[in-house]
Amino acid sequence: MARPPYLQIPPWLWLIALVGVMLSLATAQQARRDAGDEAMQRLAFSADQVTLRVEERLAAYALILRGASALFDASETVDRGEWRTFVEGLQASALLDNVEGIGFARHVTAERLSDYLATVRAEGFTDHAIAPSGEREAYGPVHYIEPFSGRNRHALGYDMFAEPVRRAAMERARDTGKATLSERVELVTEQGEPQPATLMYLPVYRRDIPQASTAERRDALLGWVYMPYRMYDLMAGILGDHDWSDGQPLTLSLHESEGDARGALLYASDSEPAPASTFQQTRHIDIAGQTWRLLFRHRSPGAAADLTAAGWRLAGGLLLTLLLCALIASLQGTRARALAMTQALTRTIRQRETQLERAVSRLRTIAGRIPGVVYEFRLEPGGHSRFPYASDGMRQIYGVAPEQVQDDATPVFSAIHPDDRDAVVVSIARSGETLTPWRQEYRVRLPGDRLQWVFGDAPVSSCR
Repeated sequence: MARPPYLQIPPWLWLIALVGVMLSLATAQQARRDAGDEAMQRLAFSADQVTLRVEERLAAYALILRGASALFDASETVDRGEWRTFVEGLQASALLDNVEGIGFARHVTAERLSDYLATVRAEGFTDHAIAPSGEREAYGPVHYIEPFSGRNRHALGYDMFAEPVRRAAMERARDTGKATLSERVELVTEQGEPQPATLMYLPVYRRDIPQASTAERRDALLGWVYMPYRMYDLMAGILGDHDWSDGQPLTLSLHESEGDARGALLYASDSEPAPASTFQQTRHIDIAGQTWRLLFRHRSPGAAADLTAAGWRLAGGLLLTLLLCALIASLQGTRARALAMTQALTRTIRQRETQLERAVSRLRTIAGRIPGVVYEFRLEPGGHSRFPYASDGMRQIYGVAPEQVQDDATPVFSAIHPDDRDAVVVSIARSGETLTPWRQEYRVRLPGDRLQWVFGDAPVSSCR
């Protein structure tokens, strides 16, 4: 049994449905890619912000050490009281809240070791000794450290020049005259659970001694100003007041960089490393002779991109495809009925137009046979007036054609006798204000200087 025409689905409708499904899948896939790109951009922005903050903080610390070095350049000698006053002035800044302190390590040759120990003991540290003990060509003991309290007291006298990692950084600083970061160390002041640490050194040279070459800088060396950093405390100070993850579940790990490989771990925001995925960003910081590698990852890579938009696009596309196909099928089934209705409406409209034309023709015939003129007069805001409609009697009464006054009534008023014109204008205005019928008798000048008395009578209505 053949289906009725309105139930038959044309093949091209299946093609439209297939195209709609394919477009829905394509837009959903594009939304998924856009969401991934947006997530990666947010991750990159967070990585850039954190990297910038770390760089700025380390640069600020290098400037502070420059100021400490300048203190020695500006004074013959710097005693413990002056050093304490200098550091206490710096501690007013929040920059040093997460720093262990600021110290000065003296460069002491083996020949001058006895004199150095005697000088320190004369300051009240009667049992002062250099640790670790032993004979060496040169020493770099901690001479000043502020604040000189708590665990920092254990650093006094510690010979950093005896430890290979610290010594390497101190020698680079000595030979270059620049601030230098050490590799990962463990601070001698650690108590309990130790943290990865690093130190920044800046050399201090004796005044008025040439420092142009490496050899001259070694001969002029007085010591080093330095800052020790416990890395977790340092990063807490840098990131603590900043939503560095921008609301994302991110992890941050900081490593020493050894070429393309990761070196020792300096800091990790999470105890458990995040799984490797494409949603990660790597940044490198080159500062003070060291390269740090910052690795940013999502804790949940699968949830890194918000796929809500992709789901809505797919659902919306499929729904629109379904609705479009249903609409087309409905239109296909009702096309004949709509065509018939259109034809019927067309016939009705034509009949009404014919009837209207006949009515207008009759009205014009009647208006033409009525003595005088039948008209519609409009007085618009601002004083402009016109006759949208006037019968042919306008020619007999005023001597003007109806077409001449459709947009401007001036020809009619010009035909009114000058002695009566003002009275006509006043009567029209009064009738318009009171909405009472207008009645006025006046004279009209016709061609050939003929005068004709006219009596005007018209009902008034408001067009507002």
